[in-house]
Amino acid sequence: MLKLIASDLDGTLLNQQQKISPLNRYAIAKAQEKGVRFVIATGRNYARVQDLLTENDLHCDLLLMNGSEVRDAQGKIISSINLPMEPLEQVVELLHAHGMEPEFMTNRETCSIDPPEQALRSCALRMQGRFLHLVLELVEEFLDGFLPVVAPAGAGGLAAHG
Repeated sequence: MLKLIASDLDGTLLNQQQKISPLNRYAIAKAQEKGVRFVIATGRNYARVQDLLTENDLHCDLLLMNGSEVRDAQGKIISSINLPMEPLEQVVELLHAHGMEPEFMTNRETCSIDPPEQALRSCALRMQGRFLHLVLELVEEFLDGFLPVVAPAGAGGLAAHG
């Protein structure tokens, strides 16, 4: 028996108008009625998902910010992975040394510590695909050993494992 359906938002659950279609809303509701757990898994933060949930009267668990935060259907944080400041400062220095401008995502917003023109330059690099590749090469060794493993939240709860 099917127990869980997990869906990304962009390019999957959302249509070209960035809306959940009536057919998808119906399918989600029917699955939930049959006891299937529905989970949204997205790179977005909670603030960027709340309106979508409200507009569609959707109540489901959330795997947010690429797995760094998990919330239940009521919006309560079940688990989160936060990086300590020490490696972040090193990562920022390393990115700056390579001409890159970092952005940070919180459960409320995405922010940059750099002036607007540098933040725009960083966005342009990401759109070219260069940003992700360089970040992975440059910071992998710094983050190794700093990411905590988050224990399961309990019976029936979702948990993120780093």
